[in-house]
Amino acid sequence: MEINASTVDNLALVAAVKKRLILEDKIIHCMVDNQMTLQDLDNACEDVREFYREQALLNKGGG
Repeated sequence: MEINASTVDNLALVAAVKKRLILEDKIIHCMVDNQMTLQDLDNACEDVREFYREQALLNKGGG
């Protein structure tokens, strides 16, 4: 099998979809199990984004 740019792109897409499905599954089960609303999801998503932004800034600044 020859590996070319198209193959690499397809593998990257498959990996991205797999990660998305894993996260979706965990979020859905957590929300259902804990009787959460879409507002809860929105709030948590905002918190997670902020966490990742802070981590990126810390890593960019050396620590």
